[in-house]
Amino acid sequence: MKNISLVCLFIFITGAFACDDGFTSSFSNHNGRTTITVNDETGRLRLETRGEITFTDDEKEIKTISDDGYVKFKKNGNSISARPGTGDEIVYVVNDGSPRTVLSENEKLILARAIKEMINVGFDAKRREERLYSNGGANAVLDAVHNLRSDYVKRLYLEYLISGSSVTQNEITDVVRRIGNELNSDYDKSTLLQKIPVSYLQDEQTASAYLDAVSTINSDYEKDNCLKLIVDQPLTPDQYNYALTAIGNINSDYDKANVLKQLISHGVPSENNTNNFLIVTNNIGSDYEKANVLKALLVQGSPVGTSFTKFLDVTDGINSDYEKTEVYKKMATARITSEDDWVVLLKATEKINDDYEKSDAMITIAKYMPKSDRLKSAYMLSAKSITADYNYGQAIKALN
Repeated sequence: MKNISLVCLFIFITGAFACDDGFTSSFSNHNGRTTITVNDETGRLRLETRGEITFTDDEKEIKTISDDGYVKFKKNGNSISARPGTGDEIVYVVNDGSPRTVLSENEKLILARAIKEMINVGFDAKRREERLYSNGGANAVLDAVHNLRSDYVKRLYLEYLISGSSVTQNEITDVVRRIGNELNSDYDKSTLLQKIPVSYLQDEQTASAYLDAVSTINSDYEKDNCLKLIVDQPLTPDQYNYALTAIGNINSDYDKANVLKQLISHGVPSENNTNNFLIVTNNIGSDYEKANVLKALLVQGSPVGTSFTKFLDVTDGINSDYEKTEVYKKMATARITSEDDWVVLLKATEKINDDYEKSDAMITIAKYMPKSDRLKSAYMLSAKSITADYNYGQAIKALN
């Protein structure tokens, strides 16, 4: 049995109007009468209702209408209205014909199509979700999603499964795939993905499906919110790189930097992941945001191997001498163990243009680097690139 309330209709329509490209609607509610119009590629639909209406379980006939209720439906030249009659009877008017309580076979088809249209624009979604799940489980609900008209209504059905206490891991994975494949609205995708229970995202298949769905979101804000949820979960090296690809597609430097910092707060699993991380970081246009990400990466320790050289290349791409110096100073504190790496770091400071900033970087390096003869010689050689006598003197003094 299906019921509908005016409140549910109001919630549905405002959501659909706000979210769907190519799907427009209008809503009015006056003295208990609700009027809805929907325009999409299939034509123009007009629905007017009052009171409570219930459908038969096969969703082909109207079962009851409350005493003060009625329903009027019109689309593409076909119209049907229904009011309560005597006893359990319902009085119909089909295509402006005479009132009748018994419909012909053709009129029954018109009624069944009208009910289907009403359902597809969200008519009493909650009760229908429950009936579908009771009869056919999650697959029945997922199969119904494809036929629904708007992203908002599809969201209602998918959200029903997400919130279900008996949903399985495989079913959640299917739901996540549907979110990416069935919905067009970034807002609706993001809203649903953020409601996926964190425990399900620890499964490799679900996590991969989640990242696939996130990659279909265009909005930086919505993508950012979804990625913040997944990067807190254990990721395989492949998933880590896939997450980096999604992060790299964020246009906003601020949002991109925030997700990168959250990702590395859980550690960097491999040298290859670090290199890919640095490639994404290098595409941050803001010197401030780029420097903050690099300094956050150094909290995990100094990069090693090819990542050390790549890290310095990305730092060299920072235009601001101040931000570049702050990264080099942080690097000096990041437990560098190789003398070769210390030499490379000293050489990198020579690219700082401002003498004060260059001296500041070298003073910090002098504090943390081992005082071997080789490193002292490398330090003195780099210090010669400081042209201001005072700043040069401060840098040399720090070595003693």
